[in-house]
Amino acid sequence: MSCKKSTELIEKSKINTLSFKEKVFLRLHLAMCSPCTNYNKLSDQLDRLIENGLEKEDPIETISEKRKEEILKLVNKI
Repeated sequence: MSCKKSTELIEKSKINTLSFKEKVFLRLHLAMCSPCTNYNKLSDQLDRLIENGLEKEDPIETISEKRKEEILKLVNKI
């Protein structure tokens, strides 16, 4: 199975039940492919971050214009 298909199945599994064949192929691929295993973990983390962010009632904090300028100056120095 290709990495592209693997990542598609990872994302599909979050919204639908995978067929038995899909589950087997995905598990085999993840057992052999560390980049896809890492993708799976990062995707889960991202989903949790999004869910937690949506559950918060606090407004999203923003960076002041002055701070943005300071950061840009630092970045431009690199």
